[in-house]
Amino acid sequence: MQKTPLYLNSLICQNQIGVQEQKIGESFNSLDEYFLKSSSYRTHNSIVESLEKKIALLEQTEDALAVVSLNIALSSIVYALLQDGDHILVHETVSGELETWLYEFLPSVHVHVDRANFSNLTSIEENICKQTKMMLIEFPSIPFLEVFDLESCIELAHKKNILCVVNHTMLSPVSIQPSKYGADIVISSLKEYYACGKNIGAYFASNKMLLLQIRRIVQLLDVSLPEKEAICILDHLQTLAVRIEKISKNASIVVNFLQSHPRIETMYYIDATYPNVQKQLTYTGGICYCKLKTNQAGTLQFLNRLKHCSIQTMFGGLQTTLEYPTAMSYLLIPTKKQTKLGIEDNLVRISVGLEQIEDILRDIDQALLG
Repeated sequence: MQKTPLYLNSLICQNQIGVQEQKIGESFNSLDEYFLKSSSYRTHNSIVESLEKKIALLEQTEDALAVVSLNIALSSIVYALLQDGDHILVHETVSGELETWLYEFLPSVHVHVDRANFSNLTSIEENICKQTKMMLIEFPSIPFLEVFDLESCIELAHKKNILCVVNHTMLSPVSIQPSKYGADIVISSLKEYYACGKNIGAYFASNKMLLLQIRRIVQLLDVSLPEKEAICILDHLQTLAVRIEKISKNASIVVNFLQSHPRIETMYYIDATYPNVQKQLTYTGGICYCKLKTNQAGTLQFLNRLKHCSIQTMFGGLQTTLEYPTAMSYLLIPTKKQTKLGIEDNLVRISVGLEQIEDILRDIDQALLG
């Protein structure tokens, strides 16, 4: 029997029944007014708007805007708010995805990158120049999971009239709301904690005026989050807080286990006793990195011996996953650059899931011991 295909309708909700929000031939006082009044007719439907309202509530911002990917979110900010010759300031080490974007996309729009140690305010000040227009903060840092004093970093940037964009994909707004500390724009991928590891979208959260400028670019590029994906996120959103709490608890147990393991050289994790963590975070999340006491071959053998945990670049899902950064998320980064960023052949990322903690520990342990 032939199945009926699924058709998704894009419905527009009106604020009041019988009130026409935009009349044919209506004039506008400015281009801003046109985009503000017509945006829902061009890019939104009731389901996507519902998701964006919930995200804004979680992030404690005026508004939010969902798009198809994190790279699209970053690129839209550059197109909307920066100009030829402007500089972006980033931390000394960044994620593989961001590193690739910085050196593949930014040169094409003639925007330059400077680096500073965001744990050191003096380093930040020394690396700010006249052309610095944006500070892009991955929070925490990747791969070493440093938790900066976000408020101090943003306060220093604002004194120099620099826009502050914070990406907290590694944590989610259940753990921290960067807007509380002065972030102008908060961005996050939706595919990790929000969508339980499904490859779905990203968002901006900010005030209405900044998002109005970004929304123009999103409209022109036609990169708003599709309705079907918004439905998926809304379904998972209801359990986000309880998942983050359980994942954080499991991760702390994994970290304690691995710190004393004879096959582990170094652990990188968010320490709940650290003052910046206690001041800023509700939960520490499910990510940790470790360096094994072995070489590349030994690290690959460890990963291939895993039976329960899976190997993939995605994190924040229901299942515990491991990643080999040098050959996965940092694959497009030259080897010398990887070494400079601290990405070595024995480095592994662990994203702890919701399974029984004994099952996670048993699998990692047997893979380490061989």
